Amino acid sequence: MTKSVGKRTKRVLSIMLAVFMLFGMSVVSMAEDNTAAQDNTAAYKVSGYVSVETSGAPVNEIMVYSPVRVQIEGTDLSATADGKGYFEIPNVPENTSGYTLKFSKRNCLTRTVEGIVVLTDTVVSTEKEPIMLWTGDVPKDGVQDGVVNVSDVITIATAFNTTSANPNFKRDCDLNADSSVNMADVVIVARNFNKTIQDYRKHFAPLPVVGSFENLKNMIPKNTYSTYYLDGWNATTGMPTGIPVPVATAAPGGSATPNAPKSTDYSKVNSQVEGVDEADVVQTDGEYIYQVNKNKIVVAKAYPANNMEVVNTLSLSTDTSFTPREMLLGKDKLIVIGTSYETIKVNLPTPVPSLSTILPAVTPTPGRVTPSIGLIAPPTNYIPTYSVTTTRAFVLDITDKKDIKTIRVVDVDGNYISSRKIDSVLYLVTNKSIYNYIQYGDTDYAKPRYRDSSLGDSYKCVDYDNINYFPEFIRPNYLNIAGFDVEDKGSKLNFTSYLGAGDKMYVSQNNIYIAETNYYSYPVLLAKPAVGIMPMPLYNTQNTLIYKFSIDKGVSSFKGKGEVPGTILNQYSMDESKGYFRIATTVGSVWGTGDNISKNNLYVMDDNFKITGKIENIAPGEKIYSVRFMGDRGYMVTFKKVDPLFVFDLKDPNKPAILGELKIPGYSDYLHPYDENHVIGFGKDSIESGSDQFAWYQGMKVAMFDITDVNNPKEKFKVLIGDRGTDSELLYNPKALLFSKSKNIMSFPVKLYEIPEEKKQDPSVTVSTSMPEYGKFTYQGAYVFNIDMEKGFILKGRITHLSDQELAQINSSQYYYSYNNDSFINRIMYIDDVLYTLSNNKIKASNMGDLKEINKVDIVQPTATPTPIKVY
Repeated sequence: MTKSVGKRTKRVLSIMLAVFMLFGMSVVSMAEDNTAAQDNTAAYKVSGYVSVETSGAPVNEIMVYSPVRVQIEGTDLSATADGKGYFEIPNVPENTSGYTLKFSKRNCLTRTVEGIVVLTDTVVSTEKEPIMLWTGDVPKDGVQDGVVNVSDVITIATAFNTTSANPNFKRDCDLNADSSVNMADVVIVARNFNKTIQDYRKHFAPLPVVGSFENLKNMIPKNTYSTYYLDGWNATTGMPTGIPVPVATAAPGGSATPNAPKSTDYSKVNSQVEGVDEADVVQTDGEYIYQVNKNKIVVAKAYPANNMEVVNTLSLSTDTSFTPREMLLGKDKLIVIGTSYETIKVNLPTPVPSLSTILPAVTPTPGRVTPSIGLIAPPTNYIPTYSVTTTRAFVLDITDKKDIKTIRVVDVDGNYISSRKIDSVLYLVTNKSIYNYIQYGDTDYAKPRYRDSSLGDSYKCVDYDNINYFPEFIRPNYLNIAGFDVEDKGSKLNFTSYLGAGDKMYVSQNNIYIAETNYYSYPVLLAKPAVGIMPMPLYNTQNTLIYKFSIDKGVSSFKGKGEVPGTILNQYSMDESKGYFRIATTVGSVWGTGDNISKNNLYVMDDNFKITGKIENIAPGEKIYSVRFMGDRGYMVTFKKVDPLFVFDLKDPNKPAILGELKIPGYSDYLHPYDENHVIGFGKDSIESGSDQFAWYQGMKVAMFDITDVNNPKEKFKVLIGDRGTDSELLYNPKALLFSKSKNIMSFPVKLYEIPEEKKQDPSVTVSTSMPEYGKFTYQGAYVFNIDMEKGFILKGRITHLSDQELAQINSSQYYYSYNNDSFINRIMYIDDVLYTLSNNKIKASNMGDLKEINKVDIVQPTATPTPIKVY
């Protein structure tokens, strides 16, 4: 028995020894592989400039007197800056997560610069904008303590009034390199007194450039998908040049009265930031109303209302390729912004393979659904085409309303994100997807393009040497920013392009902030010979990157970037105040559990994107439905079962705090300021579902929140409109709101759904375990309210453009009516004391006091396209 056990033990030990030997061999092999991989890693040059703040002394003398050492932390790579401050570190391995550079100099505060991504030769700083070091951290016994304080003053005092010829002279105390320790050195310490290494501003390295099409191709992830359309058998290629600039064409209208009286009391578009104009589908100058109406622009003389008439209907394109979307108003200028499309066939070297050569054969199993994973494959021998999208801005001279002239047309590559006008300068921001162009080697269309009619009819391409990219976040998209003065026909079109993307935009008077968030990829098979189905790419949607661009007279310049956890809802989730940037985000999922449960956050960042204060883990299990920042206060509405309204104190950017919280049924999709102590919430009412997971939304709800006692916010009063199904564009587009505190008027369009009285649930019932019944469409029009702070929202009345016959026809339907109708009102505006409601079919003028109709005009679309007019 003992011998048997001994043999088994030896056998086990032999096996274990063999396993350990194999493991050791594999470890050695892995180490060799890693070494080989490291040896094969591309190496680049990291360079830049560093300098010191002085008080008149020559910088080069100081840099030579005591050089700056630059080191890449975690490596043995370093360099010493020369007399001009230039440094160069060769053989730096590629790094996508970012290096940290350490800048040290005797008698200067040590500085670190983080996040230096190296994908090519990298310039960290320029001679014009070097990395600055603060002087005054004098070594004591050869050691610097990282702060300029009394200790440094005492050390300088021990060598005060000495020169380099004096035995008591201390070289480290000679801060300005003039070979003496004197008052100039004391002044330098005084200027930087109490500064620490933590006080340095974050340094943003100049953005690297793409450089070439080959570099661009190598940067784009190989697993990025894109969609294409199929068309035709033959391909044509090449950049379109000499394309005629589109012009406005006018349909005959009424006779515009020159020099007619104009009101100075009229409504403006509901914009987020005062002094930063936002585009909308309607505009007024106090005399005329301008409306985007399907593919036309309607110009109506609206003031005085008794003489209201349509004086012009403009078509801005001789074909259907251009769709107007929004407008802005200048001094006798109307800026129309829209989207233009063109289809370009791809020139492939070989025909697209048949479906059978791409997808493996799948035998259907009876009674089982065969997954298709949403792939799109082309028919045999067909080739793809590009669908090229361009954002177009028309600048129209509207001095003579009957003879409107197109004076400038600007085209910017990509899908329209948004626009703003500050004074007379227009800023256009677009996103252009470029994966298809890279896929098929189209070096022209892969560049950002723009066209300015003041420069000719041809598109201009931005060379790869002038395209910057964000190295830590590369996408197959260009973020394009264009700016120009709409009042000056000869003004330069400033155009910058970045390899990146963005889907939400906030603009202050001096900066544009673009947020990169919520990106998803759709699997579409790209037809390439011998290429199969590529794996689904994974994107992290739980972080938001913010890019900051300064703007001045049409010129935009990259100023920095920041990142916060979570995703944002819309532009109102961002704000700038007194040099600080505020942003509210949601992280996780409302249906998540554990660490993945949703939480909401508020961050305050300085102008260098350093987080100075934050509040995290707000309302776990809920998500943000609306945010509004108002000076030193912020408001946030979250929802899952109830509507918590949070009030934030933002006076101290280092210590944001929750002042109060209110929990009520329903939620607000949009918050609008009434005065400094009151906010109006527009959203939906709700009832409980009997589950702790959700609540049932009901009809529309408008609530006045009283924040007079910031610690105890209250719902002062509310009004409920309709039943489940009732909706308003205002809930997702605040531009649909008309509000004037001075005129005591609030109005917005409503699509009303109501449950018959006999079927309505007992209002005292606040819980429903089954889905509540939807109402039936009964009305569409403008709801007009006065606001009495004692009596609440007072409904003055309703205005509709639907005839009794149209209402009866819609009401007779047995189905849920969800379609839009050309008689549906979408905007309300005022001139003096006249209320104007607009739909695609008519403009109606009503007395603001009693809402009685004054006049109305029907809008008739022209049946023929007039002769085009030229660009002036």
